[in-house]
Amino acid sequence: MAEAKLAVFSSELQQLAKLSKALAHPARWQILEFMGQQKKCFGGDFSKVLPLAPSTISQHIKELKEAHLLTSRNIGTKVEYCLNEDVWQKYSIAVAAK
Repeated sequence: MAEAKLAVFSSELQQLAKLSKALAHPARWQILEFMGQQKKCFGGDFSKVLPLAPSTISQHIKELKEAHLLTSRNIGTKVEYCLNEDVWQKYSIAVAAK
């Protein structure tokens, strides 16, 4: 039923809402700000800029990954994260245009 109600909205608006929801926490903005200054980083690097428990940081990273704002890849036993600049740029342009 919920998907039927969403069908009246364009896929662009639905994507904007999904991204906006993922950004609805200041810790996630801080993660993106940090990632904007880095080309890539490892999971443990986030604890340098966020005064949160590692499990809480992981939850915020998960939200950003699900919204496709962050990408990740395994390198040995570590996970490397990168800002998905394409998605971020499209979101920024769309919000500025609204």
